[in-house]
Amino acid sequence: MVLFLCGLVFIGVNNLNKIKEDVALKNAIIETVEKSNEIDFNQITNFEWDKMYIFTPYSNPIDILREDGISTRNSQFNIEYLDTINMIGFIKSDKLVAFVELPINYMEVDLTNPTAFSKEESKFKISKDKKLSFKRN
Repeated sequence: MVLFLCGLVFIGVNNLNKIKEDVALKNAIIETVEKSNEIDFNQITNFEWDKMYIFTPYSNPIDILREDGISTRNSQFNIEYLDTINMIGFIKSDKLVAFVELPINYMEVDLTNPTAFSKEESKFKISKDKKLSFKRN
């Protein structure tokens, strides 16, 4: 019984540290893509970050972030198994602080590998067919 309770406490504490998708940010990105011709992630985020990663379907963000010395408490992300979403991860001081999973129809991604952009590079064009284009300006 004590072992069972200890297991529940461990699972509960582990889940508290897990980063959940920022749904409000996801909605703000979608709204901006639908209504504008440019997006500036400095303007639509309400938290501190210094780098953002773009992950394409079937990427393994945990391994990729770990290779770059970035930690996350998440054990997996939906993007690892779905080809209908792209993921944007936000990093502060080598820790994942937020992420969003966007349907692929909102992004035009010509990246073969996950790519990182600094905060200074976080302004992107939105195409006429209302897709966010991740190209360096």
